Amino acid sequence: IIDPEQDNTLALYLHQADGSPLTGTQVQLTVFKGPGTGTVLNGTSDGSGQVSFQLSHSVNGTDRLRYEFTHNNQLHRCLALARWEVDIIFADGFGD
Repeated sequence: IIDPEQDNTLALYLHQADGSPLTGTQVQLTVFKGPGTGTVLNGTSDGSGQVSFQLSHSVNGTDRLRYEFTHNNQLHRCLALARWEVDIIFADGFGD
């Protein structure tokens, strides 16, 4: 059980069509709706293609998240939801 008032890690894994990781890719996470509206975090993918972001809130609700990164001169956007409830966080994602 994760306390919503503590830092919580949201991880994004970037990979190419052949499954190989996208390393060294800069990613921006923006909370565009919900209790964390206006939060903007930046990170860079590691050797396994993972980018981690730390979020915390003191209120319940659902954040709508947008991850953006550029690869081969093409902008990619992924959307996700992070639902914050007393003592629990749920995250569901989808994208292109």
